[in-house]
Amino acid sequence: MRTLLLASLALTITAAAQQQVPHTDYVQPRSTDIVLAGNRIKQDNVVCKGNGVYVQGQENHIGIHGNCEFVRVQGNLNTVWVEHETTVAVEGNENTTYFSDSKTRVSARGNGNQFLKVDGNKGPQ
Repeated sequence: MRTLLLASLALTITAAAQQQVPHTDYVQPRSTDIVLAGNRIKQDNVVCKGNGVYVQGQENHIGIHGNCEFVRVQGNLNTVWVEHETTVAVEGNENTTYFSDSKTRVSARGNGNQFLKVDGNKGPQ
Protein backbone atom coordinates (compact mmCIF):
# COMPACT_ATOMS: atom_id res chain seq x y z
CA MET A 1 0.00 0.00 0.00
CA ARG A 2 2.83 2.39 0.88
CA THR A 3 4.56 1.72 -2.47
CA LEU A 4 1.32 2.34 -4.34
CA LEU A 5 0.79 5.59 -2.45
CA LEU A 6 4.34 6.76 -3.21
CA ALA A 7 3.98 5.89 -6.89
CA SER A 8 0.68 7.76 -7.05
CA LEU A 9 2.25 10.73 -5.30
CA ALA A 10 5.19 10.79 -7.74
CA LEU A 11 2.84 10.69 -10.72
CA THR A 12 0.67 13.41 -9.17
CA ILE A 13 3.65 15.65 -8.48
CA THR A 14 4.94 15.34 -12.03
CA ALA A 15 1.52 15.68 -13.66
CA ALA A 16 1.79 19.47 -13.43
CA ALA A 17 5.20 19.37 -15.12
CA GLN A 18 3.99 18.08 -18.49
CA GLN A 19 0.94 18.13 -20.68
CA GLN A 20 -1.15 14.97 -20.95
CA VAL A 21 -2.47 14.25 -24.44
CA PRO A 22 -4.85 11.58 -25.77
CA HIS A 23 -3.17 8.29 -26.59
CA THR A 24 -2.81 7.46 -30.27
CA ASP A 25 -3.15 4.06 -31.85
CA TYR A 26 -0.01 2.19 -32.84
CA VAL A 27 1.42 3.06 -36.22
CA GLN A 28 4.01 0.86 -37.94
CA PRO A 29 7.50 2.38 -37.88
CA ARG A 30 8.61 4.08 -41.07
CA SER A 31 11.98 3.42 -42.66
CA THR A 32 13.24 6.74 -41.24
CA ASP A 33 12.24 5.92 -37.63
CA ILE A 34 14.63 4.53 -35.04
CA VAL A 35 13.51 1.17 -33.62
CA LEU A 36 15.15 -0.28 -30.51
CA ALA A 37 13.59 -3.69 -29.99
CA GLY A 38 14.75 -6.26 -27.49
CA ASN A 39 15.25 -6.85 -23.80
CA ARG A 40 17.76 -5.26 -21.43
CA ILE A 41 19.19 -2.91 -24.07
CA LYS A 42 21.38 -0.18 -22.54
CA GLN A 43 21.98 2.67 -24.95
CA ASP A 44 22.31 6.30 -23.90
CA ASN A 45 23.28 7.91 -27.18
CA VAL A 46 20.27 7.57 -29.48
CA VAL A 47 20.22 10.72 -31.63
CA CYS A 48 17.08 11.93 -33.41
CA LYS A 49 17.08 14.19 -36.42
CA GLY A 50 13.35 14.73 -36.76
CA ASN A 51 12.46 11.03 -36.86
CA GLY A 52 10.34 8.99 -34.47
CA VAL A 53 11.75 6.55 -31.91
CA TYR A 54 10.25 3.22 -30.87
CA VAL A 55 11.49 1.51 -27.70
CA GLN A 56 10.05 -2.01 -27.60
CA GLY A 57 10.72 -4.73 -25.04
CA GLN A 58 11.44 -5.26 -21.38
CA GLU A 59 13.89 -3.62 -18.96
CA ASN A 60 15.55 -1.37 -21.54
CA HIS A 61 17.52 1.75 -20.48
CA ILE A 62 17.58 4.30 -23.30
CA GLY A 63 18.78 7.92 -23.53
CA ILE A 64 17.37 9.91 -26.44
CA HIS A 65 18.95 13.15 -27.67
CA GLY A 66 18.13 15.54 -30.50
CA ASN A 67 14.78 16.55 -31.92
CA CYS A 68 12.35 13.63 -32.21
CA GLU A 69 9.00 13.71 -33.94
CA PHE A 70 7.74 11.40 -31.16
CA VAL A 71 8.89 8.68 -28.77
CA ARG A 72 6.82 5.53 -28.30
CA VAL A 73 7.62 3.10 -25.47
CA GLN A 74 6.06 -0.37 -25.57
CA GLY A 75 6.68 -3.03 -22.96
CA ASN A 76 7.39 -3.26 -19.26
CA LEU A 77 9.99 -1.91 -16.85
CA ASN A 78 11.67 0.34 -19.43
CA THR A 79 13.56 3.48 -18.42
CA VAL A 80 13.76 6.17 -21.07
CA TRP A 81 15.30 9.65 -20.89
CA VAL A 82 14.22 12.26 -23.45
CA GLU A 83 16.30 15.42 -23.84
CA HIS A 84 14.13 17.68 -26.03
CA GLU A 85 10.45 18.53 -26.28
CA THR A 86 8.39 15.84 -27.99
CA THR A 87 5.35 13.62 -27.45
CA VAL A 88 5.98 10.44 -25.46
CA ALA A 89 3.39 7.65 -25.71
CA VAL A 90 3.80 4.72 -23.32
CA GLU A 91 2.07 1.34 -23.53
CA GLY A 92 2.81 -1.25 -20.88
CA ASN A 93 3.48 -1.41 -17.18
CA GLU A 94 5.93 0.19 -14.77
CA ASN A 95 7.82 2.20 -17.38
CA THR A 96 9.63 5.37 -16.29
CA THR A 97 10.20 8.28 -18.63
CA TYR A 98 12.50 11.14 -17.61
CA PHE A 99 12.32 14.38 -19.57
CA SER A 100 13.97 17.77 -19.22
CA ASP A 101 11.71 19.99 -21.36
CA SER A 102 8.50 21.00 -19.56
CA LYS A 103 6.72 21.29 -22.93
CA THR A 104 6.94 17.51 -23.40
CA ARG A 105 3.51 15.92 -23.96
CA VAL A 106 2.74 12.46 -22.59
CA SER A 107 0.18 9.69 -22.71
CA ALA A 108 0.09 6.26 -21.09
CA ARG A 109 -1.80 2.99 -21.28
CA GLY A 110 -1.08 0.46 -18.57
CA ASN A 111 -0.30 0.45 -14.88
CA GLY A 112 2.41 2.11 -12.83
CA ASN A 113 3.91 4.24 -15.63
CA GLN A 114 5.70 7.39 -14.48
CA PHE A 115 6.79 10.61 -16.18
CA LEU A 116 9.40 12.53 -14.20
CA LYS A 117 10.81 15.97 -14.96
CA VAL A 118 14.56 16.31 -14.41
CA ASP A 119 16.68 19.45 -14.53
CA GLY A 120 19.37 19.89 -17.14
CA ASN A 121 20.37 17.62 -19.98
CA LYS A 122 22.24 14.90 -18.11
CA GLY A 123 19.34 12.50 -17.62
CA PRO A 124 18.69 10.42 -14.53
CA GLN A 125 21.68 9.76 -12.28
